[in-house]
Amino acid sequence: MRIRALPWALALALLMISTPQYFWLWMPVAGAAVVWLHSLRSNETISARAGIRVGAFIGAVAFAIWGAVLASSVAYDRLVLHRPDRVTQGLRQSLEQVAARNSDPQVQQRVIELLSNPEGMVLYFLVSMVIMFLLFVLLCATGGALGATLSGRRSGP
Repeated sequence: MRIRALPWALALALLMISTPQYFWLWMPVAGAAVVWLHSLRSNETISARAGIRVGAFIGAVAFAIWGAVLASSVAYDRLVLHRPDRVTQGLRQSLEQVAARNSDPQVQQRVIELLSNPEGMVLYFLVSMVIMFLLFVLLCATGGALGATLSGRRSGP
């Protein structure tokens, strides 16, 4: 079942790149679709635990593909086009929005320190990547469990 899930992981990673604002929808749908299609093809009931495992696998593989495409985009922007990449610009904009929303001068000072310090930006990037990994795995696993539960309720002969 995991080999058949790889195209879905690739499709999820590409959807995340093209329409990232709908990540909350694509991830559970990918997990549920793989489990549901496998149960249709094999005509066997899949437990929720197996659905969670398959969904988590899809999430981890999709995150790896998404991360590789993201890293190659950053490398292309910086090394070939000699311009700041969109990822770094997006991280800087999100930090600036956090500072603008908060009226506490200490928070604003910390954000300025993060923006001016390359180590701070690396830390912010790594924390963002960990959060994205958890979102990929947990939302896909949730979709896998949902797909397993729904595929077990088939009415038929």
